[in-house]
Amino acid sequence: MTFNLKFIPLYFFGFLYATALLPCQGKAQIEATGFIRNYNAVQTTPEHEILVGRNRFRLDMSRSFSAGQIQISNEVQNFYTDGVDSLDFRLREAYADLYFTNSDLRVGKQIISWGRTDGAFIADILSPVNLSEFLTQDFSDIRTGLSAISYTHYFGSNYLQFIVNPVFHPNVTPRPGSRWFPRTFFDGNTQTQLRPYEPEPSLRNAQFGGRFAFRSNLNYDLDLGVLYWHYPNPSYSKNFEANLFEEGVLQLTETFTQSLVVMYSGTLQLGDRLFLKSEASYYTKRSFDYLSEDLRNFDITNPSFLERLQLAQIFENNTDGFLEERPWLIGMFRTGLYPG
Repeated sequence: MTFNLKFIPLYFFGFLYATALLPCQGKAQIEATGFIRNYNAVQTTPEHEILVGRNRFRLDMSRSFSAGQIQISNEVQNFYTDGVDSLDFRLREAYADLYFTNSDLRVGKQIISWGRTDGAFIADILSPVNLSEFLTQDFSDIRTGLSAISYTHYFGSNYLQFIVNPVFHPNVTPRPGSRWFPRTFFDGNTQTQLRPYEPEPSLRNAQFGGRFAFRSNLNYDLDLGVLYWHYPNPSYSKNFEANLFEEGVLQLTETFTQSLVVMYSGTLQLGDRLFLKSEASYYTKRSFDYLSEDLRNFDITNPSFLERLQLAQIFENNTDGFLEERPWLIGMFRTGLYPG
């Protein structure tokens, strides 16, 4: 008898649904919350195009029991600007919690957020986010769950958290042709082809992390973490093809770099309402674009026909896709006032 590992998440989530919907015993009850939301974004300059029209329906269900709880969050979206029947179903979260004397265990698809800066993704790189329409969605709506095992052990107000993610899933990024896709350095006559990343279910791509959270001081919070993780946004390995009959084709291949990441974040209470937040992460390696000496000699924003053929030869002789790996440090400081 054979057993396919890729179906384990389906079996697990099916078990969660079945358990959550079983008849309740005693005082245990299924709690359900949700919302229906309509959203429209319109370009304010000519041609006054409707950027997106979206209906969103979310249903969250939870059920508590003596040793823990089960949580399931479903979401259905109708993008009616793409078509009247354009539907997208997303299982945001589906996990089970088990509570022990000084620790708890969470298994399943869960949203894990580290750090203190919304939108900057300094330490907050664990749960994938959907950036395909990053200006037309609320930040809380673009997160999706990470299939992981999370174990937390408490020491009074402080705690240690350990995370294992077996299969890496990157952020969802815009596709070529989308208004949100990053601009390339060629003009609009150059066709762009994207080769998307396909995650390989292998232990080589497994991700691990741990952090210590200091919460004993009422005026100061501190998180120290170590990750062996992929940077969730892609770098693009590049190749360029040109011939007598085409303007040129720029081929982009999504690539992701896994590295050791050391992170810090903290909040210092400076007054009754005044606070100082700080956060930093150091990556031992990350992929960055570069231009070779040969490419610097070209006007690559609008190359001529002969230059396109020469560019194709330069790209053919390149072996690293014009990407180089270097250490990377990113951080921030921010002051502000709590609402009062």
